[in-house]
Amino acid sequence: MPKQDHHASRAGIAGVELMEFAVCYDNSGTVLASSIFLCATAVFVIAAAFVAGRLISMRARVPSAALTAW
Repeated sequence: MPKQDHHASRAGIAGVELMEFAVCYDNSGTVLASSIFLCATAVFVIAAAFVAGRLISMRARVPSAALTAW
């Protein structure tokens, strides 16, 4: 009986051979953590831009004397 290579392909539905693709990326927790960190940072950067725009538009409506704390 010939030795079958299970890593190259496997039998799919009705005997059709399916290719298995190699996983070319790291599945470690540090990759997940850095991905979450980058997404959270992007959300905060976008939120900060909206906050800055709102403050600038509010400053245009309110006189400068009303914004001072003195």
